Amino acid sequence: MATRELAEGQLKRVLVEEQPVLLLRLEGTVYAIGAVCSHYGAPLYDGKIVERTIECPWHASRFALDDGRVVQGPACAGVPVYDCKIVNDQLQIKRRQ
Repeated sequence: MATRELAEGQLKRVLVEEQPVLLLRLEGTVYAIGAVCSHYGAPLYDGKIVERTIECPWHASRFALDDGRVVQGPACAGVPVYDCKIVNDQLQIKRRQ
């Protein structure tokens, strides 16, 4: 996708290799993590940003934007993380190994 399609502070859900991914541009950095809460499957794109985490809209679990780890439960497992790079004004995303 073109980088201009992702505004600063906007949460956007996309599919990467048929998996839902949450994109966010925050202070110029683009983050990409799994778009589904590992606790009960809530849509994280309906959540809110709290101190470089995404907070689940259902039970307030929080996941770090940089590595998907759980910062606050009740979730016990993190969410997948994707590496992002910009090439010719296009955002490229692939799952981090």
